[in-house]
Amino acid sequence: MELQNALAKFQEHLGATASASGGIPPAGRGQALAFAEGVTTLVVMLAPFAPHLAEELWEMLGHRESIFREVWPVANRALARQETVEVVVQVNGKVRSRQHVPRGTAQDRLQELALTDSRVQPWIGGKAVRKVIVIPDKLVNIVVGS
Repeated sequence: MELQNALAKFQEHLGATASASGGIPPAGRGQALAFAEGVTTLVVMLAPFAPHLAEELWEMLGHRESIFREVWPVANRALARQETVEVVVQVNGKVRSRQHVPRGTAQDRLQELALTDSRVQPWIGGKAVRKVIVIPDKLVNIVVGS
């Protein structure tokens, strides 16, 4: 379902791009091919659950062989890896903020970002910061006392 939803959004984007330029621009041909590959992959993954429907869709896509002769798709982990991560900022164990930072950001930089965050400031202002616990790419917990 997530792939189908992503393809629907991508199709809307392609439609907006095509109508703005009076057709698919040369730069958009690669996007159209990516969309076609996504649809093909979706139909292949649908086949075990809805074989008759998948076989009909496969034929509509222009394939002559049965969909069950198609190789199961293999994910490319390098393409799926996100460049940014969401780091949760807590004060005394309660979530006070969330920040999107590049993957692998140094611990001292995460600590600095958390301590200067405008959503965290009201919770630590005027209080002594006793400890800052940083779990890279995941969490910053600021422990404060009165």
